[in-house]
Amino acid sequence: MPGNFVIWVRCASSNVADQVLAALIRHDRRLGPLCTPIGERHLAVTAGHEPAFRRALHALGYALPV
Repeated sequence: MPGNFVIWVRCASSNVADQVLAALIRHDRRLGPLCTPIGERHLAVTAGHEPAFRRALHALGYALPV
């Protein structure tokens, strides 16, 4: 994925649901192409994809802090 990474989405705790959420994001048809997986619970999003990533994530009922 070209560009500078600006967001590091961390779905990390001892909760199995966090791994499931990260997998859901990675495999979503809108979100998957906008991010790069970094391990099981982390995702990287480039600056150019940030707005679209936030909109698609919001459409699933989730949000990132500003």
